[in-house]
Amino acid sequence: MSFLRGAEFVARAQLTWHKPVERQEVEIPVEGELLRAYKYGENLEGTVLIVHGMTLRGIDDPRMDNLGRAFASLGFAVY
Repeated sequence: MSFLRGAEFVARAQLTWHKPVERQEVEIPVEGELLRAYKYGENLEGTVLIVHGMTLRGIDDPRMDNLGRAFASLGFAVY
Protein backbone atom coordinates (compact mmCIF):
# COMPACT_ATOMS: atom_id res chain seq x y z
CA MET A 1 0.00 0.00 0.00
CA SER A 2 2.79 2.46 0.82
CA PHE A 3 4.28 1.95 -2.67
CA LEU A 4 0.99 3.05 -4.21
CA ARG A 5 0.80 6.11 -1.94
CA GLY A 6 4.38 7.01 -2.89
CA ALA A 7 3.61 6.65 -6.58
CA GLU A 8 0.50 8.82 -6.15
CA PHE A 9 2.59 11.52 -4.42
CA VAL A 10 5.20 11.50 -7.21
CA ALA A 11 2.46 11.77 -9.84
CA ARG A 12 0.79 14.66 -8.03
CA ALA A 13 4.09 16.50 -7.50
CA GLN A 14 5.30 16.06 -11.07
CA LEU A 15 2.03 16.61 -12.90
CA THR A 16 0.69 19.30 -10.54
CA TRP A 17 -2.48 17.20 -10.27
CA HIS A 18 -4.05 18.09 -6.93
CA LYS A 19 -7.36 18.18 -5.23
CA PRO A 20 -8.22 21.78 -4.31
CA VAL A 21 -6.08 22.64 -1.27
CA GLU A 22 -6.39 25.82 0.77
CA ARG A 23 -3.21 27.64 1.75
CA GLN A 24 -3.09 30.00 4.71
CA GLU A 25 -0.23 32.13 6.00
CA VAL A 26 0.78 31.40 9.60
CA GLU A 27 3.52 32.50 11.98
CA ILE A 28 5.47 29.86 13.91
CA PRO A 29 7.19 30.97 17.14
CA VAL A 30 10.82 29.77 17.36
CA GLU A 31 13.15 30.97 20.14
CA GLY A 32 11.42 34.32 20.54
CA GLU A 33 11.16 34.95 16.78
CA LEU A 34 8.16 34.54 14.50
CA LEU A 35 8.80 32.63 11.29
CA ARG A 36 6.45 33.25 8.38
CA ALA A 37 5.13 30.02 6.88
CA TYR A 38 2.26 28.58 4.88
CA LYS A 39 -0.03 25.84 6.10
CA TYR A 40 -1.68 23.50 3.62
CA GLY A 41 -4.39 20.95 4.37
CA GLU A 42 -5.49 19.22 7.54
CA ASN A 43 -3.81 16.51 9.58
CA LEU A 44 -5.52 13.30 8.48
CA GLU A 45 -2.38 11.21 7.83
CA GLY A 46 0.31 13.15 9.68
CA THR A 47 2.29 16.38 9.45
CA VAL A 48 5.02 17.25 6.94
CA LEU A 49 7.53 20.08 7.37
CA ILE A 50 9.03 21.40 4.13
CA VAL A 51 12.24 23.42 4.42
CA HIS A 52 12.95 25.46 1.29
CA GLY A 53 16.74 25.52 1.59
CA MET A 54 18.47 28.01 -0.66
CA THR A 55 15.74 28.95 -3.14
CA LEU A 56 15.75 32.66 -3.98
CA ARG A 57 12.01 33.05 -3.42
CA GLY A 58 12.01 31.10 -0.14
CA ILE A 59 8.54 29.95 0.86
CA ASP A 60 7.04 31.82 -2.09
CA ASP A 61 8.82 29.57 -4.62
CA PRO A 62 6.19 27.93 -6.88
CA ARG A 63 7.98 24.57 -6.52
CA MET A 64 7.52 24.70 -2.74
CA ASP A 65 3.86 25.60 -3.24
CA ASN A 66 3.44 22.63 -5.58
CA LEU A 67 5.13 20.27 -3.10
CA GLY A 68 2.94 21.52 -0.23
CA ARG A 69 -0.21 21.07 -2.26
CA ALA A 70 0.86 17.58 -3.38
CA PHE A 71 1.36 16.39 0.22
CA ALA A 72 -1.81 18.13 1.44
CA SER A 73 -3.92 16.56 -1.30
CA LEU A 74 -2.94 13.17 0.18
CA GLY A 75 -4.28 14.18 3.61
CA PHE A 76 -1.23 15.61 5.36
CA ALA A 77 -0.95 18.91 7.18
CA VAL A 78 2.01 20.69 5.61
CA TYR A 79 4.03 23.62 6.95
